[in-house]
Amino acid sequence: MPGTHNPKVEGSNPSPATKKTYIYSTPTDFFNLTCHTPAEYDWRVASDRDKMIQALKAVVVPELRAKSFEGTFPHFRRRSGEFLHLLSIQFNKHGRSFVVEVGRCPSDGLDIPLGKRLPASEVTVWRLHPNERIRLGADHTETDHWFRFDQLLEWDRHNKAARGVLPYLDSMAESWWNRPM
Repeated sequence: MPGTHNPKVEGSNPSPATKKTYIYSTPTDFFNLTCHTPAEYDWRVASDRDKMIQALKAVVVPELRAKSFEGTFPHFRRRSGEFLHLLSIQFNKHGRSFVVEVGRCPSDGLDIPLGKRLPASEVTVWRLHPNERIRLGADHTETDHWFRFDQLLEWDRHNKAARGVLPYLDSMAESWWNRPM
């Protein structure tokens, strides 16, 4: 419980559920530093992630729809001639950042191990070989890029991170999807 003092009993170690951790996720918390258990911290990270999902749905998803993408968050696809263009969003398991991966495959689906064929309606970026997909924002010197929304004192951090994806949709993603075979 926040603000509760747990005196250490000699010879015992506090369990992870009762060990106190100091966190702050808003400017108000920063100035009124409170003590939270890891379970409470997980709730705050989940809440922050939910806010980020809302921002992505409000900012990025309408742009994808305007570009004829179908699907539901976090997996989107569109048919373009002989190819299926794919886009997926994945959150960092530790919170407060996400990646946007794009790839393409034949429009009729994807061959997967054991001689099976995955229909186009079930293909996601994550099914593609890593050489067949890229992370938006990564440049030629790196293969990884995370869009971060952990700037603790920024009020509009979720929308700012979502808007950060948009320039890459028209440049990097379209170039990858339309590259020669």
